[in-house]
Amino acid sequence: MDFKPLIGALSTAEEAVLLVGAGISYGKIPTGYQLPIQFGEQHRELMRALGLFEDWEKAYGVKDWTVQKPFVEKLVDAFSQEENLALQQTLVDWMQRYKNMMGARSNIHATFVIAWLLGIFEHLITTNWDFLLEWQIDKIYYDPRKHTFPFEPSEFTFKNGTSYSIDPDNLYVPEPLDEDEEEFFWAPRWDIMSTPGDLDRLQEWTRPLWKIHGSPFFLACPKCGGQSYWQVRKRRPRVGDPCPVHPDQRLEPEITFWGQSIDEPYPEVWGEVKARLERADLIVVCGLSGSGSDSYIRRVVEANANVWLVNPSPGDWDLSAVHHVKAKSAQFAARLRGAFLT
Repeated sequence: MDFKPLIGALSTAEEAVLLVGAGISYGKIPTGYQLPIQFGEQHRELMRALGLFEDWEKAYGVKDWTVQKPFVEKLVDAFSQEENLALQQTLVDWMQRYKNMMGARSNIHATFVIAWLLGIFEHLITTNWDFLLEWQIDKIYYDPRKHTFPFEPSEFTFKNGTSYSIDPDNLYVPEPLDEDEEEFFWAPRWDIMSTPGDLDRLQEWTRPLWKIHGSPFFLACPKCGGQSYWQVRKRRPRVGDPCPVHPDQRLEPEITFWGQSIDEPYPEVWGEVKARLERADLIVVCGLSGSGSDSYIRRVVEANANVWLVNPSPGDWDLSAVHHVKAKSAQFAARLRGAFLT
């Protein structure tokens, strides 16, 4: 577990990417296909009503993802049907039982977020549905106890009590209020990019979090376009509720599902992400096995000449194409804090 070469390479990189997967989540959130299989286990009657029970039985208790995949694909297809509001809401409600899905304080995620906001990593890409990254961002931007918007540095306190101050220039940018550019307002640099509609908001100064598998906790309105996200908080809003802006439209889960890579439903978004992976002069991968439905990402990343894999095990990654640092995400986050956040 020698981080020195990676830290040295990161300190000289001009366009570094941090790509994170389920391995950096915590709080007993099931990973991969285990999530839909556990959902089926706890909702057997619903599986029978949908005609999926036999497929679920075949997938249950099997570790081979290729055997699990037929059930997952059929569940995804059922979920995608407009008339299955009950299934969509049941899944969203069930997933909220995993507390950390909605976010929680995390030194790991806070370290990655701060390193990204400071430009140590130019791009931050996640395949995760949870809001652990967003929770830390919200605390940095919107916690009124820490700073006065937007002219003072924002202070983030880690679990051990140590704090790090972030200059407002890293968080906000002046944007003109009118065509004459005589008056400005302070716009947050960060945003979430997940669907083609989001790309309309992409600016040169934007710091997008590329949430490439979406999230069941985003409910979307077809008319809202890029601003289609209504985050579920404490079970509100609910699937099928009228959009607060367009009452004639119903809110639907915004999600790219298990086994479906973003290049299939949203090639425009994948094109933007792929371009960043290809032109990066350094990529750090943390918590992503590269197996199964994530293989399309792995192939693009492995083609880059300077890839660092921080994982306890190599997963499906080609070790001849990447530098493997055998370590956990918490160890990498601690080393980042020591090197860059002092």
